[in-house]
Order: sequence, then C-alpha cells, then structure tokens
Amino acid sequence: MGRANRRGRRVVTVERIGFAFNPTNPAALELRDRAEAWCRMRQLAAWAAPSGEVDELLRELPTTDVLVVLGGDGTFLRAARAVAEVDTPILGVNLGKVGFLSKVEAHELEAVLAQVTNGEYRLDERMTIGATILPGGRSERGEEFTALNDVVVARGELARVCRLRDVHRGRPRRRVPDRVDRLLVLGRRPDRRPAQPEPHRHADRRVPRRDPLDRRQPAPGRPLPGRRRA
Repeated sequence: MGRANRRGRRVVTVERIGFAFNPTNPAALELRDRAEAWCRMRQLAAWAAPSGEVDELLRELPTTDVLVVLGGDGTFLRAARAVAEVDTPILGVNLGKVGFLSKVEAHELEAVLAQVTNGEYRLDERMTIGATILPGGRSERGEEFTALNDVVVARGELARVCRLRDVHRGRPRRRVPDRVDRLLVLGRRPDRRPAQPEPHRHADRRVPRRDPLDRRQPAPGRPLPGRRRA
C-alpha cells in the first residue's frame, strides 16, 4: 500500500490509483483517458468513477493508495465526501476556473503521477466539519454530514425564511437575527500569529502624505511652503 506517515515520509510505493472525474466536462474525460493509459504503460492498477457516485467510490477506496480528482472545486468536494469515510489520500487536478482546492494543473498530470508512484510526496492532513440534524430540535440524533470547508444551513428551495439558534456546548454563542435565509458555518485552522497593534492616530495632528515622484512636496514633519511654525 502506498501510504505516508504523519510526517509525510514514504512507507512503500503506490500500487493502485483511483481517478474521480467530472462526467460533464469533456476535458476531464480526456484527462481520465490519459491517466489510465499512463497507468497501463507502467502496469499500475487503476480505476475511474464519476465523483458523484459515492457508493462506487466507497467500494474501491479501501484498496486504493491515492485518489486523483479530475475537475474543479465542486468535483473535489463531491469526491471528498467518500474519502472522509476511509483513510485514502486525495489529490486534485484543476480543470475548473478557480481550482482553490487543487494542487496540480492538467499539463502536470503525468509528472505528478510519476512523483507519487516513486514515493516523492507528503501528506497534508486537513480538519473536517461534522454536522448533525436534530429533527424538531429534539435530542435524538438525525442525519449526519461531513464537510471539508463549510456547512450551510439554508431555507431550502422554497422562498421563505427560517429561525435559527447558534448554540455551542449547550450555551448560546452569538445572537442570530430572528428571521434569516441561511447560516454559514466556516472551518479554518487557528491563527497562531500574534495580533498586530493598531498604530496611534492623532486627531489634532495631520501630516500630509508625500508623493515620492513630486519633489515639490515637503517631507512629513516639515512646514508647508508659505507657512511658519506656530
């Protein structure tokens, strides 16, 4: 199995690769064919499935060393739902407009696959967000979800508002307006950088800004032309 430890060091080589792709994107279909041909030439086991077919992904992922996602951020998020259930690394190849979650561009596919199969990679562990629906606000647990970057509690397809409460460990955390359209819960890593102090602002002292290209303007702290110091 092609795993890496928590420090990103290679254990053994990758022997089986999975490809999750966007079936509605012609570029993703072409890239899937390229990837499978690359694996066949090197006698590597490979399989491919649409990113939205979670059941099919879950059947293949337990024996897969790495899952390569061919598509945009939406394709990556759909595949990540299945990856959250198993311990399989995931690598995104950008075919969308933004590619915020992807690490590789399409023209780099073969070179990156060679690096991965040679063990030249490290794992970047990410936190996920868990969400549970409590029907009617009751204590019994309902349907559970796992998200990669955010959870949206929305009103649904109908044009109506909803009433929400933001409670953390049994205590209200912040006030939510009485009627809202949705509540967005974001997850991020804690920022350990020290807080930057605010600069002093003197209301009774205004220093003119100096244009570095205009030699006629005085430097900060010098009197303006035609004026005397008090």
